[in-house]
Amino acid sequence: MERSYNNPEYIAYIKNNIKHAKDTYICVSCFDTKERKVKKENIVRIPKRTMYFRECDTCGANKNGTCQWCPEGDTLGISDYDEVPLTHRCHYGNLDKNGNVASMSELCCPVCHKPVHKIVGNNIIISIIGSRDSGKSHYIGVLIHEIINDIAKKLDWVVIPEANTMRLYETNFSRIYTANQILNLTSKNYDGFYDPYIFYITDKKGKTFTLTLYDTAGEDFESDDLMENSARHAFHADGIVFLIDPLKIANVYTSLSQDVVSNSSSVSASKAFQNDAILSILSASLRRHHKIKENKKIPIPLAVLIPKLDVLAPGFPPHYACLFPSGHAKNQGFNVAENRRVNTEIRKWLASVGDGATNSYIAQLEMNYTTFSYFGASSLGMKNAPDKDGVFSAPNPHRVEDPILWILKENGILKEKK
Repeated sequence: MERSYNNPEYIAYIKNNIKHAKDTYICVSCFDTKERKVKKENIVRIPKRTMYFRECDTCGANKNGTCQWCPEGDTLGISDYDEVPLTHRCHYGNLDKNGNVASMSELCCPVCHKPVHKIVGNNIIISIIGSRDSGKSHYIGVLIHEIINDIAKKLDWVVIPEANTMRLYETNFSRIYTANQILNLTSKNYDGFYDPYIFYITDKKGKTFTLTLYDTAGEDFESDDLMENSARHAFHADGIVFLIDPLKIANVYTSLSQDVVSNSSSVSASKAFQNDAILSILSASLRRHHKIKENKKIPIPLAVLIPKLDVLAPGFPPHYACLFPSGHAKNQGFNVAENRRVNTEIRKWLASVGDGATNSYIAQLEMNYTTFSYFGASSLGMKNAPDKDGVFSAPNPHRVEDPILWILKENGILKEKK
């Protein structure tokens, strides 16, 4: 069999290997309280029950609110969440083409009863955080589209999204491409649980790793308690992408026309939670969780991303590297020299427009983190800002992948290019 990513038989072979890979599971809610991995024998199967879907605890066959076929079945009530062992196989249930019971029940963590997810190879967890209305949702929506399509093609990757990831993408982000309309702000999830976006990625050497991305509402980083409840994934992250909305910097906000600001931002700078306060909460929580002393630095790579670069571009010198398309994926690696230029340009700009909060952010970053880098990106593309109705042309993203590729490089997944 030809090991080519243009060979459908080889792609099918990789997908089958992922499906039947060694079972390693992770709880993405509580991380099994102390560990990332959940032992297979401890996993429970819990039926999905919503206002619109109910199923038998035992076999999944449902009719008129009761299980008609299974003698162990019960009357189906939303509040009845009895656990079903992972090993249970009901002979009366509906069977799939492989002869297994086709149930809509989920494999769940024995501690928090939230779904567990299968992991293949190294699991690289990336937390994407930022204040409310920082452009985070648009960034993640476009990033996922780029990972599956353009980046996969350039890096000779085969990217297989987890089934639930594609359902989430269609629900949360598809309108960016189908309707060319801006998204609503991410709603806070009061039970402290956000579904991750999970991808199984096989490189051109046949090695597979798992990429797990988290999107969280901006309010979840506005206090220690909120972060402990809703952003625990940051404690286990292999890298963090921190978005700083340039339109929330007072000196930038006041220098732009009101039309530009209103079309690119829905929360005024005066009402936004300050980035330096969010970074302070994040750093303190990471130190406390990992027991890092104040005289030591936090080793988690942190990418500082300035989104909405298209709005800022007219004020940048035309030779700036950040204004040109990214060359990392095209060269099948991470170009250190290119990143060094972009890092210098963005940091220089941030320092030049900084107010007290921005200067505090830069100082905190350098004081608390061992590894960090500055990036600039535009999710919708240069000269493609939404109009007053929130409509834009087809997205043509600019450098959205750079922070993710940098984190993959820092974790030994992507090759470094000098």
